[in-house]
Amino acid sequence: MTSLHPARSPRAARPGQAAGWPPAGPGAGYPAQQAPVPPAWGWKIPGAGRAAHVAAAPEYQATTTQVCGLFPFTAGSGTPATGTPVGRHQLFGEVVCLDPLAWLRAGLITNPGEFVLGQPGVGKSTLVKRQLTGAVATGTRVLVLGDTKPDYSMLVEHLGGQVIRVGRGLDKINPLDAGPLGEALRRMSGPDAQALRWEVRSRRLYVMPR
Repeated sequence: MTSLHPARSPRAARPGQAAGWPPAGPGAGYPAQQAPVPPAWGWKIPGAGRAAHVAAAPEYQATTTQVCGLFPFTAGSGTPATGTPVGRHQLFGEVVCLDPLAWLRAGLITNPGEFVLGQPGVGKSTLVKRQLTGAVATGTRVLVLGDTKPDYSMLVEHLGGQVIRVGRGLDKINPLDAGPLGEALRRMSGPDAQALRWEVRSRRLYVMPR
């Protein structure tokens, strides 16, 4: 415990004591639990941390754009909670969200491209699976092309998706199939049906080798 004491007037020295008792210094002449607070510049005795001059701390005034690189503003807080939660900020403990498509819809970025690179076993596939799960939860249709390991087949089946296994004796893909457009075309008539029919034909011509 630290306590403050009013200044004491010098008193007569006792036999065997020098004048000016109690001696100057941290805790000298006082019980340990009632040590006085040292002056702002330290005690005036050797080894007590005495400072001959205490300079004032520097003061800067600037905008947040200019001083963002100075400590303690090395990293900003208040990360936008937009997208799929992927972890917590290592400095502030806040939830960090990552979803380029959600960021694009929110106007935070202009390009949703993403490139995941890292050493084997550090969690690249786990991170992407986390993002895919969050994207499906928000209504995004996810397409995984060329799952060679496979990494995503079990996840797609768990989310109720379709896994197409292309190969000899397996599933097949017909690039000329009209797909949903063909189903819609059978229910349409008139000029709209004719325009959709030309759309299907142009797509088939586009994928055929020239």
